[in-house]
Amino acid sequence: MKYQDRDQFLDPDDVTTISDENKQYLMDRGYRPYLTKRGKIKWIMPSQKGYRVLHGTGIELSRPPSLKRFVKRNIGVILVVGLVIAVLAIVLITTYFFL
Repeated sequence: MKYQDRDQFLDPDDVTTISDENKQYLMDRGYRPYLTKRGKIKWIMPSQKGYRVLHGTGIELSRPPSLKRFVKRNIGVILVVGLVIAVLAIVLITTYFFL
């Protein structure tokens, strides 16, 4: 595939990675094949085509923020903050109830 054809919707007949039945199933539901910057084919609806330009290197599908991804990236901080809150709660409870 030529370089200028990247980051565009593809012709469904040109996609050979899935069967014709799967292509028809996806197309009946409004999905179209799209070639990403990394050369992968994604099936998305035209309304899902949220672009962002990456420093002149091309166009890539933008992903919405994900709570799961946030937790995975910040699990250490979350655990430390939780531990500090638990220790402070224990200290405050023991000082007010046992004085």
